[in-house]
Amino acid sequence: MTMLFLTYTPAKARLLLLGNALLLLLNWLAQLTHFQAGYLQPVRSRADLLAFSAIFLLLLAANFVAKSTTFAKLFLDANLVFALYAVILLIFPRVLQAATLDHNLGGIALIFSLLAL
Repeated sequence: MTMLFLTYTPAKARLLLLGNALLLLLNWLAQLTHFQAGYLQPVRSRADLLAFSAIFLLLLAANFVAKSTTFAKLFLDANLVFALYAVILLIFPRVLQAATLDHNLGGIALIFSLLAL
């Protein structure tokens, strides 16, 4: 099994969770304040933001369960994939509008890419 992170440390896990929380907060703030600057457009759907929030809460809960080394490495990988999708949602939200999480097969593909780890 190939992992994106070869070693697990609690510091890496905390740093990734903190970064993911910041990205999620920025997405919510951009949506709620209707912030527009360059590519940052307030076109995120609330369903997508709620889905990202739910996934983040699952990752946060998994942080407290991560006891085995293999699970901990998978947890880090899932956090990295979440961060990549959160950056895409923040900078290029229209890309994910074509693949909304509740109306399209592309949304299912986003979920399965997280589960595929």
